[in-house]
Amino acid sequence: MPYIATVENNTYYSKTIVQIIIGMINSGDIKWIKLGMLAIIFSAIPVAGFFIAAFDKEGLVKCFAGCICSFLGICCILFAIPQFSTVLAFGAMAALIVYLLIFALSVSLALKTLGVRALQRQEEQLAKEHNEA
Repeated sequence: MPYIATVENNTYYSKTIVQIIIGMINSGDIKWIKLGMLAIIFSAIPVAGFFIAAFDKEGLVKCFAGCICSFLGICCILFAIPQFSTVLAFGAMAALIVYLLIFALSVSLALKTLGVRALQRQEEQLAKEHNEA
């Protein structure tokens, strides 16, 4: 999906992440190189979050990684892309919505995990007190 868009001479141009990276390689312009590096970061954030979540089955690390990765993605979209393009295309908006959803799910999973652990500790404490009596 298109990530950035520009309007030049009454013509709408849009570029996907792959086109931005290829444009960085083919162009010697510093603007395209910076935008290409940003596109590589956009590609790396979800991959890093996925691998952290895949290897942490029951811990809170995946919750914090989900919050941090989605926060970084949101910040990159909101603060870095407008330096290069005045218009966010559909792909950037869809990514922003997905990052917000992932952030909300990560926070809710962290709260659920903390609640379950507190309940288990409370049950263990009651069982311990019951066995002592």
